[in-house]
Amino acid sequence: MILRLRDILFYGGLDKDAYESLHPVIRENNREILSHASAIAMILFAALAVSSFVTSGTPGSSNGVLYVCAALAMLALYFLVRIAGARYPATIRVFVCCFELILYAFAIYASAKHPEYPAVTIIVVLIMMPMLFLGRSIDMILLTAAAAAVACVMSLRFKERTVALDDVWNIISFGLVGILANILMMRIKLQALYQTRQIEHLSVTDLLTGARNRNCYQNELEDYRDRCRENLICVFADVNGLHELNNSVGHEAGDRMLIDVAAEMIKHFGAERVYRIGGDEFVAFRTDASLEDTEERLNDMRRVFAQKGYYVSFGSVEAEKEKADASDMVRQAEAAMYAEKRKYYENSGIDRRRRRTDRAAGDRT
Repeated sequence: MILRLRDILFYGGLDKDAYESLHPVIRENNREILSHASAIAMILFAALAVSSFVTSGTPGSSNGVLYVCAALAMLALYFLVRIAGARYPATIRVFVCCFELILYAFAIYASAKHPEYPAVTIIVVLIMMPMLFLGRSIDMILLTAAAAAVACVMSLRFKERTVALDDVWNIISFGLVGILANILMMRIKLQALYQTRQIEHLSVTDLLTGARNRNCYQNELEDYRDRCRENLICVFADVNGLHELNNSVGHEAGDRMLIDVAAEMIKHFGAERVYRIGGDEFVAFRTDASLEDTEERLNDMRRVFAQKGYYVSFGSVEAEKEKADASDMVRQAEAAMYAEKRKYYENSGIDRRRRRTDRAAGDRT
């Protein structure tokens, strides 16, 4: 029960790993919401400032000054979100907290400044804020509870008893409504987001190896020229001996070999740039990297595979951005791979014609 409650409050009903996998999506979602929300709040506060100055006829009106300060704070936050938030996604959580604190502080101050009126602004903020952003419910619960506690103290301190008691009752009631709504909405939103991500992941992932699948490869192939600034490198890999291993030991051993090869390529080239395009064929891309470093990585992989009794033939090719044609580079890398593959069979003494005959006989059987 305690663990279940922890998962709901900290991870929206998901497990920790599933929630952490959503961090990039959560940050981008919150960045977009915060960008729009801070702009709207800035315009609203600016309009209130102008209205306050016009109606009071006093440029130094305390309400007008408050509105101007709030508008300037939202303007600064807007630019921070647009610039720093895009470059440093981890800062979005801090900016969200700043946005919430500004609105809570404004609402509490506005309520305390007019002791003759019931607290309305803080109640609106207490209901709205918990449902605005994605994230851990526990963070919003603590912030909402703290804001509600401060608002209650301010009402009891500055307002008449009857008004203050009504404020306390309303603040606590609507604060609880906001907290419960946050828990429910976060659970629904995060689980729906995770399921969507899982479907997207399965649509582009080879289920055996974890590399990108052929469908993803075909969709992304022509995008690589735009992804690089200076040069593009293509690596073509072919796993030798898969057919023999399947026949002699079994398909589980062959699957294990493919999984190991894919894992090693993903380790060196990244999960989003390694594709399984055939039964025993893989393609990887590198952007703005040196061919010498790529060859060193290939040699490292050869040593790892040799220790496991595998041999993988590699072919690599480099092109400058202006001349980078990903489809043509794949063909060139494949040709280089076949040249290395021929040397492997010549040096190993394996008769490839006999291998093809054995495969054909197995197919007929």
